[in-house]
Formats: sequence, C-alpha cells, structure tokens
Amino acid sequence: KELQIIAREGPFPEQTFLFNAEIYNNDKEMQELPKLFLGMNNTEEGKQYLAKIGIDRFIITEEKDFQKAKEIYRD
Repeated sequence: KELQIIAREGPFPEQTFLFNAEIYNNDKEMQELPKLFLGMNNTEEGKQYLAKIGIDRFIITEEKDFQKAKEIYRD
C-alpha cells in the first residue's frame, strides 16, 4: 500500500538541550556551554561530531518555537 500524506506541520526543533536556570546562573562554566554548542558547526571537529548525531547545528529556541507541537499533543 502507498502512504498518502494528508497534512504537514512544523518545522519543530528536533534536538533540544535545556539548562536549569538556577544552575546556569550560578555556575560560570555552565554559562559557557551554550557558546560551545552554538559554535560546534564552525570547527571541523564539531562538524564531525554533529554529523555523527545527524544534525547540522544547534540553534537558540524559545518557548514559542514549541507552541504548535504543544497544540498537536494536547489534542
């Protein structure tokens, strides 16, 4: 049988890292992690690692980026 697509939603953030605000705000080393993740696609070593986990790069997301996914899962 052939699969027929009847609707599309997205795009949605796929790989998400969350940081505990209390730990993040009180730990200087922890504050460096976002820079590390966001810059991985700028080095050869970083690009190789990202390729191994199947992504191109990390981006900053906001709660609004997940709104549509929340609506779908709520229904």
